[in-house]
Amino acid sequence: KLAHVQQYLMQRMNEEFGMSATLAAGTIRRLATGAKSEYVQLEASKDLLDRAGYKPIDRSQGIALLLIAALNLCG
Repeated sequence: KLAHVQQYLMQRMNEEFGMSATLAAGTIRRLATGAKSEYVQLEASKDLLDRAGYKPIDRSQGIALLLIAALNLCG
């Protein structure tokens, strides 16, 4: 395809995905606050936190942090 046509198609796809992402974020927010199931509320809340950059540390990182803290207290 011609470069300008391909560029136009990519721009349109990005615009469409951007609008869909806004709708999806609204759905996740609505589920986090209004779902009947507490499990759904929890999972939606975790998803929002994860996407905002507040990922929980994994188990091995947690253990390493506990060991470092313990060593700091002893030393």
